[in-house]
Amino acid sequence: MLRFVEAAGFDGAPRCLGTDHAGRQVLSYVPGEVASRTSREAHALIDFDMARPATRKEEVQNLLLWCAPPMAPRDRPEAMAGVDPYARARLLVDAYGLGSDARSEVVAVAENTAARAWFLMRDRAARLGGGWARMWAEVWGTRSVAAGSGSPSTAPR
Repeated sequence: MLRFVEAAGFDGAPRCLGTDHAGRQVLSYVPGEVASRTSREAHALIDFDMARPATRKEEVQNLLLWCAPPMAPRDRPEAMAGVDPYARARLLVDAYGLGSDARSEVVAVAENTAARAWFLMRDRAARLGGGWARMWAEVWGTRSVAAGSGSPSTAPR
């Protein structure tokens, strides 16, 4: 993924520098802000295990998931427990420059993405085991995807 965006000429992502003695990927540092009101050149955090081509709406919902989690406080990472996700979401969507048509669809995109991720994690945990099974048991399998329920009510689109 990183080599693809580098080849496409995008300079806002880290570069792959190889691996260290323990076999871990070594990446370059990318200076800048994750998001701000003053910069249109924001850098988003990406979950590379589930990376795929995405629309601008999907990019924004992913940014909101990590930086303004639209979920029950009990399901948020501890560092996000006291965050007002709605105020933060407004700031991030404004900084991203998302138009009014796309803004009106972000919630539906987020719901679909959450359901898709829930089913994908469940499937990978069952088929591949290992770290996927551990993440399912410790995190994903305990999260409520549809409001108040333990699993999505419908399959993702």
